[in-house]
Amino acid sequence: MSTSRDVDIIQVSVENEELLAQVKRTETVAKGKCIVPKWLPPILIIVLILTILGAAFAMGYFISYPRKSIKPLKLYNESCTVLSGECDDSRGLYCPSGRCICETVNSYYNGSSCICPNLTHVANQACVADPFYGQTCSPPTIYCISNFICSTAGVCTCNATTQFFNESYCITQYVYNASCTETRHCSNTSNLYCLSNRCACVSNYYWNGSSCVPKKLGWQTCNNVTTGASALPCDDTLSLYCYSNSTCQCPNTMYWDINYQQCETKRLYGDICNADFYCNETLNFICPTLPGTCNCPAWSNDYTCDCQPNWFYDGLQCIQRKSINGTCLGTYACDRNTPLVCFSGLCLCPTPTTWTGSNCTCSSGQTWTGSTCVVVG
Repeated sequence: MSTSRDVDIIQVSVENEELLAQVKRTETVAKGKCIVPKWLPPILIIVLILTILGAAFAMGYFISYPRKSIKPLKLYNESCTVLSGECDDSRGLYCPSGRCICETVNSYYNGSSCICPNLTHVANQACVADPFYGQTCSPPTIYCISNFICSTAGVCTCNATTQFFNESYCITQYVYNASCTETRHCSNTSNLYCLSNRCACVSNYYWNGSSCVPKKLGWQTCNNVTTGASALPCDDTLSLYCYSNSTCQCPNTMYWDINYQQCETKRLYGDICNADFYCNETLNFICPTLPGTCNCPAWSNDYTCDCQPNWFYDGLQCIQRKSINGTCLGTYACDRNTPLVCFSGLCLCPTPTTWTGSNCTCSSGQTWTGSTCVVVG
């Protein structure tokens, strides 16, 4: 006995995409068509647009920009069409009347180009004279005439360092001892001045063979040669002189002040000092470094001009103290080594001493204590 069954039939469709693509390409080629990648068309379109734009720009430039003739430009004095541009303007030529000539007024053709004559320059299409002394200049277009130079202010002048203007041109300044009428005629670089119609050094300078230099100051090395390469003169305007052909010094009544760089009058009794040379030695003053050196007549301070020991100040100068019977105003005026005292205006031996010819002595067997005689032992 047979049994009936239901049978389901399923149709399966299998596609090979790679095979289909290959078939499609084959059919396209068979029809005479090209196969290109998908990204290529946009690029081709962009290239086409740029090509069109470039061609348009080139055409516009060619149309708008004037073209020069390829014919050679004409030179000086050659025939030309009026204002045609046929003349070589790079040489300064143009054609106003059928011949190539120089365009700048008063210029000339030197065989190569049009130039202005010497001592002239171009201004407003013409050759005009270069500026003179005191006139405006502006290099490199406007140079000064002659040997003038253009200053930073734009004015023709002379080199102030080495020249002067003689109302016609610049000349070199004069050297030492040359005749002159003004200081500007003399060499600035040598520090010369016009003195008594001669180029010379001022009084506190001297000529060393090449320039004026300052004379020597206090305590500097010197000699008695006044000019030339070997000269070392002292500055006499400061009262200095060359002591023993060796060092510059002040006169005896003066000293060299290193702070003020000048000779100062030496100091007198009671003036402050730093060393003996500050005090007037011609009046026998010294500068004691310890107090109480003299006490004649007043107490002696240190570093104050005073007298040396056993001298005294008489109101004018220091003098030696007096011996027996010398006149005095006080014991300070009497020889303290004897020891004399001032009594009734005379230097006398103190009681009970007596004068023995060189000093005051006590009686035999006694000694002086400074105020009286006492028995020895």
